[in-house]
Amino acid sequence: MVKHVVISGQFVVILVVLLCLFFVYACLAKDYVISPNEASRLATVYALAEQGTFIIDQTPFSWTIDKIKIDNHYYSDKPPLLSLIMTVLYLLMKQRYNLNLLCDQTVLYYGMVLILSVLPALLTNLFCTLVLIQLRTRTWLTVLCVLVCGLATLVLPYALVLNNQIIASCLITALFLLMIKSSAEIARTISTRGSLQLSLLVFLIGLLSGLCFAIDHLSGLIFPGVLLGALSCTILRSSGTAALKVFLFLLLLIGLIIFLVPHFWMNHYISGSYVPLSQQYQAYKYPGSRLDYETPAGKLAHSSLFNYCAYLFHLLFGIRGLFSYTPFLLIGLASLVQQSRNQKSELICLHRFFLLGLIAYIFLVSLISKNYGGSAYGVRWFLPFTPLLVIYAGMKLEAMKITLAWKIIIIALIVISLCTAFVGTIEPWTQLHGCDFTFYNNLRLIL
Repeated sequence: MVKHVVISGQFVVILVVLLCLFFVYACLAKDYVISPNEASRLATVYALAEQGTFIIDQTPFSWTIDKIKIDNHYYSDKPPLLSLIMTVLYLLMKQRYNLNLLCDQTVLYYGMVLILSVLPALLTNLFCTLVLIQLRTRTWLTVLCVLVCGLATLVLPYALVLNNQIIASCLITALFLLMIKSSAEIARTISTRGSLQLSLLVFLIGLLSGLCFAIDHLSGLIFPGVLLGALSCTILRSSGTAALKVFLFLLLLIGLIIFLVPHFWMNHYISGSYVPLSQQYQAYKYPGSRLDYETPAGKLAHSSLFNYCAYLFHLLFGIRGLFSYTPFLLIGLASLVQQSRNQKSELICLHRFFLLGLIAYIFLVSLISKNYGGSAYGVRWFLPFTPLLVIYAGMKLEAMKITLAWKIIIIALIVISLCTAFVGTIEPWTQLHGCDFTFYNNLRLIL
């Protein structure tokens, strides 16, 4: 008896969209190293693979400024776990295809970008799709939001180069999806004996939270932290037994430590301290350091209230602004605030915790830093939460009646966002040319 597999039209449309996004990313992906950020990670990769050490003194990428000095040796200041993953990938490519970072840098870099940036970007768009489907968004609106996320936000330029923010964005979007699924599963099963699916969801949330922190410290601390807070509140307020709640928290803890333990161990192995390498500010104080101006954690970076307000304005609405580069996200922000006040929402706890995390993250970045992420296009530090704001925009558009005036506004916001995102593909690690306006800097490269 032959069984016929029915493939829905929605599945086909979404698959085509994802394949188109992959084609765009693969065509635009860079095959050269220009940024000290990338060079810092590749220096560790070369040192580990070819020299068996974290010391980057004698590597082709020692020119990077993103490094610290400990005991008369230089080390990358990046979280070591991602560099270790890149090293494993490099060794596999070296063994299988006989490639070397000295002679085949272009091919190796492009391959790493495809696996460590393009693939996470595609997964981010896939997770956005699954969240919107879970929220019962109409197919055309789901497709629109996925296209906006993939082509009209900073996901696009940072899918083309090596960086940790695109991976953090993927992990945080995956965590958001797991949170929605776990909330529904808790409401359905925790009042009885629990379920294997709920246990797996809670374990995965802990696992991805630990991995996110090990990949990107700040966003990996704030956003998984608030999502874990929402999950904890949901578990504690449920009608399950005390034993079941303790079991779920134990699973969460086990998932967390799987990546956190090796992360902190590597920090200690490299520097003798468990403090993240980028937070060891004394290690930046060496002759010729370009980063000895960095502000230690816990200290304010701005000398006056005016300077702080100007910096915050440019982070959000100015020359590197989150909403000036991607104005479509304003709809998502308005929707998030609205959902956080909706007492009838089953996910109100999740909405409120995410809003709290968003506010805390933006103000923490603005308080402890006075640069905009170096030569990065826009503010790459805001990339990890960008897909979630696109999801909230989809929720808003699903619930509202879209009049002609709203159609014009939405199209205008999408067009502006699309243009700025594609300008970012000219050079995601744009050279500043003495100006922090990266949109202008990229236009100068082609005009």
